[in-house]
Amino acid sequence: MAPPLEAHFANEEIDHGLKVEPKLRNGTNIHAPTPTNAPNGAKTINTKDLVLMYRNRGNKPLVLDVLQNAALSRQTLPEAVWLSGAGWEAESVNPEIERNLIAAMKQLAPSKDKPVVTYCLNHDCWLSWNAAMRLAKIGYKNVFWYRGGIQSWRAAGLPVIETPLGAHLY
Repeated sequence: MAPPLEAHFANEEIDHGLKVEPKLRNGTNIHAPTPTNAPNGAKTINTKDLVLMYRNRGNKPLVLDVLQNAALSRQTLPEAVWLSGAGWEAESVNPEIERNLIAAMKQLAPSKDKPVVTYCLNHDCWLSWNAAMRLAKIGYKNVFWYRGGIQSWRAAGLPVIETPLGAHLY
């Protein structure tokens, strides 16, 4: 997978002028403009950054698709694990999501030094931002938020693959 010539695709760099929020975004407002900065403890990356991370054979990231869907499979970035619900926020299910995320991550990335990338649909989706915040909160040290999501990936002409549901966290 060659890195794209451009760094940004599908407006992934657009700045809506929002500040980083110190809390998870509620699920009822999940599809809305996001800030350009990742939550505390995470870093924002673009398409070119992610392609370069994929090419780092010595320390490839764990890539998490956190889009929600009732299907049992979906198209994701190569080698991604689909954790539906990891970015949802609702008071009634937050404890269950957090317990299940911790359990899933113990299997997927036992070392909290492992680079972990979260993504969802695009720059107007908070699911991956919320998931990045949760991962930083539970102690992962190399958390990356791919703000452009699968729309930017596809706009760059990069491959997607059919992936089964890894886990539904609530």
